[in-house]
Amino acid sequence: MVTSAPPCPVRPVFVLGRPRSGTTLLQLTPHAPPGIALPPETRFVLPAYSERLRFGDLGDSGNQARLAAWITGREETRFHELGLDAGLVAERVEDGPPTLGSALGITPGAYAERHGKVHWGDKRPA
Repeated sequence: MVTSAPPCPVRPVFVLGRPRSGTTLLQLTPHAPPGIALPPETRFVLPAYSERLRFGDLGDSGNQARLAAWITGREETRFHELGLDAGLVAERVEDGPPTLGSALGITPGAYAERHGKVHWGDKRPA
């Protein structure tokens, strides 16, 4: 009897560093190896965490919808630079697990999917 191992969860990759230290070069480099996509810098991960109480209980679909709109609809988040369908990503956030981490992972996951990659990451020089 042959059994297969359970699938390995896809874990994100984070590129951290000081501003002007080469994080952009490192961000662009992983696009060459198969399976890793790092989007351009977004401006919603840290602010969303800092303002997490403002969104309330994400088990409430209205709160989850407000978070989705906050991520995809604000100029400050730079979501528009990712080339993703804001409506589709917002729908995935609204239909996804009711946690901030899940909501924040949907956007870079969609970016990786768009580029045919399995792993996603985030570049954060701040």
